[in-house]
Amino acid sequence: MNTSSDPDSQQRFALGLVGMLIVVLVATLVGSVVHRQLHPHHRQAAAVYSTSVDGARVVIEEGIVKFYFAPGSAALTPGADKALANVVKGMGVGMRAVVLSYQYPTLGPDDNAALIRRRAAQVREMLMGLGLPDDKIELRSPAQAGSSSAGGDRELANRIDVMLVN
Repeated sequence: MNTSSDPDSQQRFALGLVGMLIVVLVATLVGSVVHRQLHPHHRQAAAVYSTSVDGARVVIEEGIVKFYFAPGSAALTPGADKALANVVKGMGVGMRAVVLSYQYPTLGPDDNAALIRRRAAQVREMLMGLGLPDDKIELRSPAQAGSSSAGGDRELANRIDVMLVN
């Protein structure tokens, strides 16, 4: 019986077992990530920072801060500063905050434009109040967003999004 090969074969067996465990662990992690991407209901729920009686609220969903305003109002709900603080914290080198507004099709064009400007200005002022420099804030009008109006979706028409971009 050759005793010098016994420790070598035991080492190879142990290394093979460790290798198999690593492969199984990596496969499980990759499978979990793929499953979450294919099944959106498994994604993390949106964080709601505040809600008011008139439907105005602040929600963070997949890294985007979404402000839902009461119809015809430009007032921010309480908690908006906490939601935007996450944007300011997430600022990296070369990044900027984009404030994206949506049109409200049933208002007259002058009223609509004025309301959109007031809402965007409220969000911009809050970002600046949290320490974000003016040159790091980009206001995008609905025409620049690729979608010229919110169509019939009243909730979307009363929304402003804030996101970080490079």
